[in-house]
Amino acid sequence: MLQFIVFFFFFLCQSEKARKTTELELHDSDQRLTEANSLTSRAYAERKKFEADAMQYQGEIHDVRQELKIVDER
Repeated sequence: MLQFIVFFFFFLCQSEKARKTTELELHDSDQRLTEANSLTSRAYAERKKFEADAMQYQGEIHDVRQELKIVDER
């Protein structure tokens, strides 16, 4: 009986240690996922800004070309 109690206590300690290790790994994974999500969100926002800037520049280029065309026709 004593041997069973010792074995059970050892198993319980090992289980608790494994649980704590798993919780730490989960916490680390959660932090990495949060960081990755933040990076993705920032990259998406930057992409949208660059796309908007590109469209604005295309419009400005179009306007300049139109002005040059008018000047050339004179």
